[in-house]
Amino acid sequence: MTTTSPQRRVAVIYQAIEPPVVNGVRKPMKPGGYKDSSADIAYCLRTHNTAVVTPVTDPDVGNNDDYAWCFPDTEAGILAALEAGATHLWANTILFASHPLQTSAAIGRFAAEHAREIKVVGQPPLQVELFDDKEVVNDMLRAAGGFTMPLGWTLVDPATTTTTITATGNDAASALRDYIAALSLPYPVVGKPIRGRGSHGVRVCASLDEMVAHAAALFRESPRIMVEEYLAGEEGTVTVMPPPPESRSPSQAASTGEGIDGGGGGGYRALPVVRRTNHHDGIAPYNGTVAVSANSRAVGAAESAADPAYALAQRECERAAEMLGVAGVMRIDIRRRRRQQQQSHGGDAEGELNKFCLFDVNVKPNMTGPGRPGRDDQACLSLLAAQELGWDYGRLLHEMLDTAVPLDELRRRALTLFCPASV
Repeated sequence: MTTTSPQRRVAVIYQAIEPPVVNGVRKPMKPGGYKDSSADIAYCLRTHNTAVVTPVTDPDVGNNDDYAWCFPDTEAGILAALEAGATHLWANTILFASHPLQTSAAIGRFAAEHAREIKVVGQPPLQVELFDDKEVVNDMLRAAGGFTMPLGWTLVDPATTTTTITATGNDAASALRDYIAALSLPYPVVGKPIRGRGSHGVRVCASLDEMVAHAAALFRESPRIMVEEYLAGEEGTVTVMPPPPESRSPSQAASTGEGIDGGGGGGYRALPVVRRTNHHDGIAPYNGTVAVSANSRAVGAAESAADPAYALAQRECERAAEMLGVAGVMRIDIRRRRRQQQQSHGGDAEGELNKFCLFDVNVKPNMTGPGRPGRDDQACLSLLAAQELGWDYGRLLHEMLDTAVPLDELRRRALTLFCPASV
């Protein structure tokens, strides 16, 4: 006979609200609003003896109805989950400063009136809005020092600066070309959105012509974009687990601790590196197009021990998570500047080239997983890493559930000690 814990009743919420424009830039919605992974999470937790609140009483997994397993992240949807008895809200969505989870007085009143502490699995909305800006995060890491980062540039659409066009006497297309040409970029480079999602809008540009064409397309969505040096070497990704709430120090930055593999990071723990392969035109494909289980695998302990670059990347990712003070699981994509070659006598310079650069910080990683019919190949990157430790999907989700933070604390957490004064 199996039992469920009476202390925790989980409701998973998916993305139903389009993110707002922040500093002129909007993060695109996820197709489907993460309802597939939300249903995966809810189903797996229920089958692993955790009470799960759903919009439909006893949903039939055979119906393949994602919406039966999760609630929309609107104020009404969240209140419906709470009224159904949820004590824990799993925020499998994109949060932001004006999100109901942050601002709704009705949600706060519900907790007070029912004398119920509401906990949230996920990141503080105020921090997510800040950290979804890749320029801000990269600038913070570079300013802190000690992180291996790619070269990067932020481009502002010259069409938004009328003086640029007027002064040169060129039309918008010529102004854009002149603007990018003046940067003398070290092609190939990668152009991508400031507030991106997955591989949306990410492209390797091998020449000025390609960069101008791609920038024009990106500027139709946003007035600011990012360009980074193209990292041609091995690509991987590192999932970082936060410490349990009760073990976190107020500042996050002053503490020291050990990760899963013995590193530091204030209690933040890096899972094994997952290697990404089979790139399309130099970029890892979107997981909705190619399941990550088909092109990714965890780096085993023996292989990792033979190359110190893996452990170094894990420690840097732990430090990044600690510096940002994240409350939930995050994932950081890493890549070497060059492809690995046979052992030679390159010395320190070669070792430096073979280090992994941290090139994309994701505070809302995908969390799909197996369990429901037809989902056996849907292990997310974080699960591939967890499996190297002997965890299954249920174990990973329960480890994440243990990191839940009280809603009132989540709402209070804004910017960390390391946030630049200019932000």
